[in-house]
Amino acid sequence: MHNRLLSIYIHIPFCLKKCNYCSFISFDSYKNEIDNYISAIEKEIKLSVNINKLINRQVSTIFFGGGTPSILSLQQLKKILKSIKKYFNVIENCETTIEINPATSIDFIGLKAIGFNRISIGVQSFNDKELYFLERLHNSNTAEKTIIEAKKYFDNVNIDLIYGIPKQTIKSFENTINKAILLDIKHISAYSLMYEEGTKLTAIKNAMPTISIDEETEMYEMLCAKLEKKCFNQYEISNFATENYECKHNKNYWNRKDYIGFGVAAHSCLSDVRFSNTIDLKNYFYKLEHNKLPVIEKEILTEEDIYEEKIFLGLRSSGLDKKLLNDDQLKFMQECIKSGFSKNTKNLFILTSKGKFITDSIVLNVLKKKM
Repeated sequence: MHNRLLSIYIHIPFCLKKCNYCSFISFDSYKNEIDNYISAIEKEIKLSVNINKLINRQVSTIFFGGGTPSILSLQQLKKILKSIKKYFNVIENCETTIEINPATSIDFIGLKAIGFNRISIGVQSFNDKELYFLERLHNSNTAEKTIIEAKKYFDNVNIDLIYGIPKQTIKSFENTINKAILLDIKHISAYSLMYEEGTKLTAIKNAMPTISIDEETEMYEMLCAKLEKKCFNQYEISNFATENYECKHNKNYWNRKDYIGFGVAAHSCLSDVRFSNTIDLKNYFYKLEHNKLPVIEKEILTEEDIYEEKIFLGLRSSGLDKKLLNDDQLKFMQECIKSGFSKNTKNLFILTSKGKFITDSIVLNVLKKKM
């Protein structure tokens, strides 16, 4: 186990403002908390390394997500990176990503100097009305400028996009994709707008016109077709990359590699033991002040859990291993090929764009046929 490469996720839960669709654990009133939070993360890393016996484990990817990690100063980011390097064996060319919000002022030269080599920008749309609806703090012009600036210093840049926004049209989403292509982005993550429980958006859902499932399907298929034409490989339901620009960190999740998360609400999975941190900031601080890890849930995955995960992750990303399937399941996947939902290779079933849009129902059918 100890020779396996490890991925590290750092959760920075602070935002300038919480977007109306966001269901992540994030806080927009944090003025005096950041320095305490950095110290708490440093302490969590030290404790975790000892308790989970991770000292000098080789690390292949580091990902700062949020919230909005780009509201931290370079000094604060550097402290966390230094702490990681102190306890772990970070490999050369370790993929080190930071998520940024175009509404924050970014020192790209500084980010590169302290060790980041991949930037992920929360663009969501290049349409100002859509950005306003989503309560983003930037406009399309700011997003474009941020991308152009990032690309001066970073070769590896991702942008996040959202489709299925109320009043969004096929045309306006196409314009957004065209803009991304024009800006020569190497990696695009595109997500359908979700109405998550507890978000501001879900509370007002009934008072606004929502996009039909047919329109959303059309947007998704158009996105897949356009990006395929531009030599993007769709290597997961929502992720598209040109050659050699797939996100290694995310691929480690989908390939069931070991990962550990630090920070409030962070998740980890080490050798089929999954655990997650408290989502309460006060509790997070309290536990660490008392030299305890902030873990609230721990689950040892059963063989059945692992099997289900392999089916789900395989179908949503690089392909489902045929060796995992019985005759009924193989027959079902052959039917998927006939319906245009899957492609066939020697060892794998790989869902087409059409199939990826209904991954959940395909997964359910495959699992049902195991009974």
